[in-house]
Amino acid sequence: MGRGCALCGGKAESRALAHMPPMPPTGRLLSAGDPPLPLRPLRFQYCPECGFIQLAPQAEAAPDYRNVSRATKRQLPSYVDDLLRRSRAYCRREAPRVMDIGCNDGAFLDRAAEHGYAFRLGVEPSRLLAEVCLRAGHETECTLFSHEAAVELARRHPPADVLFVRHVLEHVPDPADFLRGLRVMLAPGGVALIEVPDATNVVVDMLGHELWDEHLGYYTERTLRLMLVRCGFDVLELSTEPHRGGRNLLCWVRAAENESRIDYAAGKERDLAACRCFGPAWAEFRARLRGRAAAWPKPVVAMGASHPQLNFVWYAGIEDSIHKMVDDDEEKVGKFLQLAEPAGIVSTSGLLAGDAPGTLLLTAFGCDSWTERVVRAMEDKGVLVVDPYALMRR
Repeated sequence: MGRGCALCGGKAESRALAHMPPMPPTGRLLSAGDPPLPLRPLRFQYCPECGFIQLAPQAEAAPDYRNVSRATKRQLPSYVDDLLRRSRAYCRREAPRVMDIGCNDGAFLDRAAEHGYAFRLGVEPSRLLAEVCLRAGHETECTLFSHEAAVELARRHPPADVLFVRHVLEHVPDPADFLRGLRVMLAPGGVALIEVPDATNVVVDMLGHELWDEHLGYYTERTLRLMLVRCGFDVLELSTEPHRGGRNLLCWVRAAENESRIDYAAGKERDLAACRCFGPAWAEFRARLRGRAAAWPKPVVAMGASHPQLNFVWYAGIEDSIHKMVDDDEEKVGKFLQLAEPAGIVSTSGLLAGDAPGTLLLTAFGCDSWTERVVRAMEDKGVLVVDPYALMRR
């Protein structure tokens, strides 16, 4: 790793997790007549000294979230109220202050208000989303969080008794700097919740679509615990929760009073073995799926038009087999995703009202009730329904 491992600092040459083909940036939609986006190779690698998985440094700058408009109001997990109740159990102040790092549109802070948190601060780099959060009644700072930003925030705001950091750490190029910033903003005795996707889904459960260009670090239970301990936290509780076909890691921490010993070796061989096996297993799956795709009745429609679906289609090598994508997001319908040829995005109602496709590909990972409804309608019309991951399970 040119920059060294973000977890252990090791300088040993990185090992390739998998060889994924060049693909366009995820999250970018095309309108009719738009020129194609440049294809970029993404190199996912792991450290042979500790097993931490990273996206290799790119020639392009890190993702710029200042102009992101992706709202998360519809993506809150089913366990969100349990998190807020749990935070109350950890809190030691009668009127605790809560801070949400990466607050997006304020949906989580809306729920915090319902749970009685009167003192709320959101931190969000996107100007558009920070304005939405502010209009919802939450004090909001529009900045990209880091240690330097935390020092500045601490001049204007009291420390937080509860810090929520939900699906942010995996986007951070320098997690150690970011976590130092959390310590600056955390009140004495305060707690922080760190929530990230469970990378075991990728390397053990073979959910390769979870690798993408905005996630710079991938955490297992072991490597998340090591990262937090290395950066000066005591881990109070670490658990997993299912969400949209995958799992999230939920870790409650406090600032450590004493330096803890870090044992990088415990469990390392298990993580390294999973990393070594992923690439060959994915290559075998890709070959099997591509062989099947040649015989699918045309046209082929894939479920979903978000980054997991785009990632899957390119990583599986079937970008020349998909003709349309189905998604009910109003901002996406009528636009195109870049595959071998632009694939138009249609709504569920548009799919059901039009001519039946030849094949429906189940790539709407985790959206079970929606998928089941569409599958029933397509099967009634004699459409071939393909579950791609079923090939891996055989």
